[in-house]
This record gives sequence, structure tokens and C-alpha cells, in this order.
Amino acid sequence: MLRSRIAALLGAAAVATGTLVVPARPASADAGWAVRAIADMALARRVTKGEGVKIALVGEGVDPKVRALRGSLEPQHDLVGTPRPTRRYDTVIASLLVGDSGPANAPGFVSGARLLPVRAYPNGKDPGATHWNHQAYGAKALADGITWAADHDAGVIAVDVSTFDDNGAVSQAVAYALDKNAVVVTATGMDREVYDLQPAAAPGVIAVASVKAGGERDGKFTRPSSQIALAAPASKTIGAGVGGPWEVWGPGVSLAWVTAAATMVRSKYPKLTPQQVAMALTTSARHPKGAGHYDTDLGFGYVNAKGALDKAKAISQQLAAEPAEEFAATSRFGGGGKPGDVRAAKPRLPVMGAAAGLALLGLALLGAALLLAVRKRKPLEPEPEAPAESAEKESEAPPVVG
Repeated sequence: MLRSRIAALLGAAAVATGTLVVPARPASADAGWAVRAIADMALARRVTKGEGVKIALVGEGVDPKVRALRGSLEPQHDLVGTPRPTRRYDTVIASLLVGDSGPANAPGFVSGARLLPVRAYPNGKDPGATHWNHQAYGAKALADGITWAADHDAGVIAVDVSTFDDNGAVSQAVAYALDKNAVVVTATGMDREVYDLQPAAAPGVIAVASVKAGGERDGKFTRPSSQIALAAPASKTIGAGVGGPWEVWGPGVSLAWVTAAATMVRSKYPKLTPQQVAMALTTSARHPKGAGHYDTDLGFGYVNAKGALDKAKAISQQLAAEPAEEFAATSRFGGGGKPGDVRAAKPRLPVMGAAAGLALLGLALLGAALLLAVRKRKPLEPEPEAPAESAEKESEAPPVVG
């Protein structure tokens, strides 16, 4: 089992990086990518845990009552205003980033950073969500959330939602954030009709592909696209959430990995521009076909947190004088155009697990599907393999806002 291999090779490293749980599968040559990713993160945490950086998480909001997040959260900015928000998914993602403790005694990747929650859309089952969606507020709220985060000193802005944006408000907000020296990271959008989902299509955004246990792109969550910059695990991960441990998977997990790596670079090398941070991340990535290779499945490869710190050190010394020109010459993502459907196979909506009695956490903003998956876990012992509570599986087509 891959999980056993990771534990044997890394020992306490998995605890030092959070609890990435890779589903059991036959051993293969591809399994080493996960071992390396965890080792890279553990080594990077010896250098920095994100001290001095504020991360804005733009999404469905974060529950401040979760114990693992106490002392790590800034006051939430709510652009939605609907009552009684559930905020389940992004609360767990926040714990993967800045949680100070949690299941299996695992801290967040960058537990030294602070997190600024920005609620820019309602969970699909929140009271008032349907009315809010049908008022077509999505793109405006997302743009306002990115702008607000940039104005409140976010060094890294992680966007956990996708939308289409006819008037360009989101891409303008991204440009504003970059000009304010904020790194913008998002999971790539997945929609069968819309190819230029924002903010992944905006120039300068670090768009992340979700990866399966074997290292291949997860077609349930990520469309092949020239917008992809990096790939990161989307496998089941244990985090802290409302009422105890939760098991989470999907694009939010991938987003957490790359956001953490970007935060580490920002913490250690605060004078680097967003373009230089992106260069450090992409040039250090581990691609199965070798360093420097690019494709529309994995981008430049799997995120490598320690390698990004090493590259950032070199960039800070050698490339500070002309970051934008160097970045433009070496980067192949963030062009802002329509990359098209690179492959003929049509993506399909996955069937996702949910806690017993809880609804799916999927949402479409203006027709763009943000695919989420989360379920409640029983209280865990230090080994995070405790069985999950029984969960009904159901599929739900995300609502479309007209």
C-alpha cells in the first residue's frame, strides 16, 4: 500500500506536512511522486512555516469556532450576507493551511501564517443561496473579494471558486492584486461549456491541476488546459472542521498545497514579485518527463515546496532586476485566452461522498462548476486510517445562475 510506503520512508514527515491520505492502490513506479511531494513539504517547513504572511482564502467562508484555527484567523469579510452559512469545505481547507493542531496531531502546512477568510459565495444549501445565485452576483462578489484581500495586505490570495465573467471584472481584480504585490492562486475550473473560467484564465494567476493517487491528472476536477501552471494532490486528506475531523478531497486540497508553497516563498523572500514567486514554483516543479517539461495535464509538474524555496533564493540574487521579462520568457500559462478543449473526451460530473444527512457542497457561479467533496470522520487516533462514518453517495447537478 502506498500509505504504508510513505509512512515507512518518511516517518514523522507526514505529520509535519498535514495528513495526506492516498487511497490504497497497487504499488507502481508512479507512487514515488507522493513520497517526494510530502518530503519536499516537510523539508520546506524546516525553513519556514509561513511566518509574516497573510493568506486570503476567497470562497465560501471559514468557521472561526474550530479549535485548530484559533489564533490563526483574521476577521472574516462577508460579501454574500446570507444568514447561517455552513462554511464546511473551506473551513477544512483553512485547517490544512494554518491549523495549529488537528487530526493525528498534524499542523497546517504553513501554521505560522495568518488567514483572512473572504466569503464570496454561499454554499449551495445555505439559506438564501438560490436567490443570491439567481441575482447573478457571482463574478462581482469574486472580483470584490480579490480586490478587498489585496487592499488588506494579503501576500497570497487563494481563490476557491470559479466563474465566467463577461465584463472582465475578475481579471481586472487579479491585475489589481498583482499590482499590489499579491500572489494569486486558484484551482483550475471544470465546466463542459466554458473554457475561460475566471480567475484561472486571468494573466498572472497560478492555476493548479488536481492529481490522482497515481500522479495523473484527475479528470473529475481538472480539464486539460494551457492555463495549468502546476499540479498537486487532490487525494483524501484529513483536516479539522466543524464538530471534529473531516475527510476532504478535490480541488481545494490541490489549492492548499500550492498556496502553502507560495506562502513559504513569500515568507522567506518577501521582496520577490508575484512573477518571481510564480517562476520559483514552476521552475522547481517535478514533472514525470523531466525538469522544464510542460504539458496541459500537469503544467510544469508537481509542486515542490523545498525546491521553490531554493529557486526563490537564486531568483532573489540573480533575477530581481528584470522579473517580468524573465517570467514572460519562461512561462507558458496565464495568457488569458481560450485554450480550448485539448482532448476530445468530454468531462463528466463525479459522484461525490457526503456526510450522512449533509448535502453536497457543490456550487456553480454563473454556470461554472466548482466541484467539492467533503465528509465527516470519526474521532481519529494518531494513525489517520480510521474508517469514515457511513456516508450516502449522491450526485447533484450544480445550480446554474441565469
